Amino acid sequence: MRNNNFIVLYSGGSCGDIVTGIIDPTDATIHPKKSKTKLSTFRSKLKDPQKFKNDASKDAFLKKAFKIYKSIPSHDLPYHIKNNHTFVGIKIKKFSNALWAAERFKNLHDNDIWEEMCKLCGAKSTKDYAQIIFNFGKHLHKLTKYIVSVEEIISGNADSILEEMLQIKLSKKSLGLYRSWLDVNDV
Repeated sequence: MRNNNFIVLYSGGSCGDIVTGIIDPTDATIHPKKSKTKLSTFRSKLKDPQKFKNDASKDAFLKKAFKIYKSIPSHDLPYHIKNNHTFVGIKIKKFSNALWAAERFKNLHDNDIWEEMCKLCGAKSTKDYAQIIFNFGKHLHKLTKYIVSVEEIISGNADSILEEMLQIKLSKKSLGLYRSWLDVNDV
């Protein structure tokens, strides 16, 4: 990957913030009572791509963000494809885990965020959203060679997979963050 900067592309609920935090734990924290990784609002801007005016504003954001962080979370697949960006994708292998991710997303967010996401992607239920997440992962192999699965993340193997796949050495802080996430998630 170029310049050791990593875009982590995923569907909400599928553990993208923890993957982003494992790669670069700068300002990443684990909520002690929820299964949620907290990243700065600035770092997370591409999780709401519709709030940008255009691709030029997204480009400017990435340039600025990569001066601070080695990894940025994103939900903006069309933008990254159009601009031929290299990214780490997160897929889900089993539909039961897609249901887990959909329910996780709904439980971790306020109802207005859930409703906005449903409107944007066309889901009418957690089962609909689970199908969307599941289908998203089926196409990632055509778009990137850097893929980690939710199953690998929740089994505690994401750290070694990311190190090997991205050819990076994770810090003790990264590994501690991941272990804390695994403990809070009770997986």
